[in-house]
Parts: sequence; structure tokens; C-alpha cells
Amino acid sequence: FEPCNALVVNIALNYTYQKAVDVTSKQEETYRDQIPYIPKNSGSFLARIDYHNWHANYGFIYTGFRYNQKANNIYNYMEPWYTHDAAIGYEFKLKNGSININGEVNNLLNQYYDLIPNFPMPGRNYRLTLNYKL
Repeated sequence: FEPCNALVVNIALNYTYQKAVDVTSKQEETYRDQIPYIPKNSGSFLARIDYHNWHANYGFIYTGFRYNQKANNIYNYMEPWYTHDAAIGYEFKLKNGSININGEVNNLLNQYYDLIPNFPMPGRNYRLTLNYKL
């Protein structure tokens, strides 16, 4: 989407429904239970705006509830989680290449979440990058 010559907008929306069940053995108590760590629902929204040498990104990632063991019960339940991330950058055009500087803030809302039990992911974090392209 380009509302004017200098402005470019890119948007991506993704959704996944994944019914991944254990069909190994009908004799197992966990037969037809959701496979550990696989959420049924997940998705993301990504947006990028480019204006002249500036660019800005926003990302939202969602992972639905899941279980951390074969048995799908309350003891193995893992909360859903989501993060908001944002970045802004500028590209300096040079005679023989370019320099790109970016600043990012990840997990903007400082949400606590685990991908694996008792291994928390980082809270709000920052990253500054500088790239030189020939």
C-alpha cells in the first residue's frame, strides 16, 4: 500500500489453528490429547511504514494456551502469552553503501511468560543496531 510516492505501508496478519493430537496408541490415557507445547491457536500482526529514509515496525505475537506434558489437565496447563514489539530506524545513504541505525523495544508491556515451565522469557528489553552495507 503506497498512499504517496514517499510513503510505503506493509501489513501482515497470520493465524494458525493447529489440532496436533497424540494418536500413537489407543490404549494410552492421553490418546487424542493435544501434543505438549503445541497451542491450538497462535497468530501475529506485523506492520511496517517506510517514509523516505525512515522506517518503523510494530509486531504483535500471540500464542494460545498449551500443555507441558502429554496429559491435558490443569496441572500441565500453560497460560497463553502475547508480546508487543516496536522499532524505528533511519538509513544514511553514502557514496559507496549505506548505514542503517535501528532502535527496538521488545515486550513493550513487560509481560511475564514461559515457553517452557520455570524458564521465563525476557521482560521488556531494548536493542540498538548499526549496520553498514557496501
